[in-house]
Amino acid sequence: MSNAKRKTTEAMVDWVVPYLMNNGFKGSYPNYRRIRPGQIDLVTFQFSCCDQAFCINIAKCPPEGVRYKTGEFVKPSEVIALHCPQRLYLGVQEGHSYHWFKCNPRRQEIIQKEKYPFVTVYKDTPLKYKYMADDIINLFKKQAEPWWENSEAWWEKGLPTYNKLFMDFFYSFQQSSNMVYRNRRHA
Repeated sequence: MSNAKRKTTEAMVDWVVPYLMNNGFKGSYPNYRRIRPGQIDLVTFQFSCCDQAFCINIAKCPPEGVRYKTGEFVKPSEVIALHCPQRLYLGVQEGHSYHWFKCNPRRQEIIQKEKYPFVTVYKDTPLKYKYMADDIINLFKKQAEPWWENSEAWWEKGLPTYNKLFMDFFYSFQQSSNMVYRNRRHA
């Protein structure tokens, strides 16, 4: 694990996760759930396999978990944001469908920041990880909470299709990249 990725993960676990826990979420890095009447709110932190960028997937599902057209079923205690067909990338701006955070941007990405509105870059300052965590907590308040409250209940429209290839890749990548944080559980 690179130094920047390790520090980013530590910032999420040390600053963002306590915010989630104080707001009713349970789980362990990188997946968190909050059970509410009528739905489960989901958060999944996901690193890019190509560089040190990461995104935060926000989703919701029915309280009984996710059932797919194939009959595959994911229990409420195991469901993650990536199981849901309708998700929000935390930080996404209007006109875009995804958003990434990057702590070690290439020089060109900093210079041409306006060309990359789907990436939030943090310059190399002593407090960049704290700034990033603060920005993410603010996005949970301003973007995620309203989305969980107001987005449609996709499960009322029918069963989604299970993407086995994607989920197998995600689980194998998650296991290899998060070995350090496997035992860092939060109640």
